[in-house]
Amino acid sequence: MDKKILLGGAAALLLVGNMYATPANAALDLSIGGSASVSAIFDDACGAAAATAATREKVLGVSTLAALKTKTGNTNLAAATTTDETEITVHTAGFKDYRCLDGSTAVNEDNPDFKIAKAFDISASGTLANGLEVSFSDSIDLDTRNDKEKEFKMGLGGAFGSLTLAVEGDSAVKAAMAGDTTGADVVGSGKAEHDLKTDGQAGFGVLYQTPAVGGMDLYLSWAPNADGIDGNSGAQYKDTFGFGLAFSAGDLTVGGGMESASSNDATCSQATEAYTLANDDVATAAALITQIYNDSVCGDMTATAIGLDYSLADMTISAGWSQIDSDGADRTTLSAGVGTTIGEYALSADYTQQTTEFELGGEEDVQTVVHVGASTALGDGVNVSLNFSTNEVDLFSQKAGGGATDNYRVEAKLGIAF
Repeated sequence: MDKKILLGGAAALLLVGNMYATPANAALDLSIGGSASVSAIFDDACGAAAATAATREKVLGVSTLAALKTKTGNTNLAAATTTDETEITVHTAGFKDYRCLDGSTAVNEDNPDFKIAKAFDISASGTLANGLEVSFSDSIDLDTRNDKEKEFKMGLGGAFGSLTLAVEGDSAVKAAMAGDTTGADVVGSGKAEHDLKTDGQAGFGVLYQTPAVGGMDLYLSWAPNADGIDGNSGAQYKDTFGFGLAFSAGDLTVGGGMESASSNDATCSQATEAYTLANDDVATAAALITQIYNDSVCGDMTATAIGLDYSLADMTISAGWSQIDSDGADRTTLSAGVGTTIGEYALSADYTQQTTEFELGGEEDVQTVVHVGASTALGDGVNVSLNFSTNEVDLFSQKAGGGATDNYRVEAKLGIAF
């Protein structure tokens, strides 16, 4: 159990700035706490020697410009040399270098790596004399000491439901989602997580939850400006709306939703771009794939997700699906997991597969994560955990080079919360 410092209404008012005008019956309780942890991490992040550059026909999967136009449907593609197609058949492209380097020299992996995390949390909540529930919370990351205030959250609640005002807060899709077991720390191209919001859900946002009726909760979210909380001039995304629905019946919970964002940037789609293949060996395979096939999730986008949790005795079975559909690439994520408690130990295992389908050409990238974890409390506020994950990343841009990469990561963590 976290041991937090609780202060009554009068002391809380003094600490938050002598707000003497607030009536004593506000009964606001201030909670001050935090957390700190140290982890030992073992992994095989350093890959083998970089793959030798290959001709563009191997990278792109076609041997002629005509075939490339047919595959992408983009007739505006061109070659710098019009009399032949050396841009595809002779010129090369380099691949991603997975080695750990000190300048240009490969170095050995240094295991274990140690990671330290620390944070300070503050929250206040209470019920006014008129029955209105008021809450506020914020978190200060003592590692980065950033000033972006991403954890700022203020809430109002009552018979009307609840209203949350936050910086980079939850979308309605995320608030309603059930069955999400994704997010394990991995080595490689980053975590594979469900897409529970669009790029429009950023800056300042509002989340409304209706009162529960028959085990059903409805969520509505609005993000007025994706660029931040100060003004909205020049923002790529404005007025992003989402809705979510969660339903609980006995041991089963089902939840999910949809969010749509409109972009004012018309440069995302590559479907008709007049791109010219350069007459040189400078381009990388990743850059060629992005420019011609478009593997970027961008432009107008819609995020849709659904998941479930089912409790069976001491076990919880979870599953989830999400998809983000954009003017560029589309990304689909599937996940499944199980968690249980045996004595003083909490055990979990989960699987995630994320597929990014390019805008053009029918090619795709696939990432697969398998994770198992165990944790137990050593005492009040002190926890120890062990997590193991494998991460296989199969990028089409690296297919003719090093191919898929497969890494593991082990983390032993000691944490305290107060």
